Amino acid sequence: MKITQHFKLEEFAKSETAKRLGIDNSVPKELIPNIKALCENVLEPLRAEINKSTSQRVETQRRRTVS
Repeated sequence: MKITQHFKLEEFAKSETAKRLGIDNSVPKELIPNIKALCENVLEPLRAEINKSTSQRVETQRRRTVS
């Protein structure tokens, strides 16, 4: 289930430890609105800032290489 543009619900349940130990790590339905709010209000804006910073750094490095 896609929560936002860059995040899927499965990412919040994936755990190699839970898999290895046979633990059900699925997200309870009542918590999905909280995960959606986290993605929309924290994770997506953070990703946008990181991507912007990375793009600016790459452009600066490109300019230095071209000059």
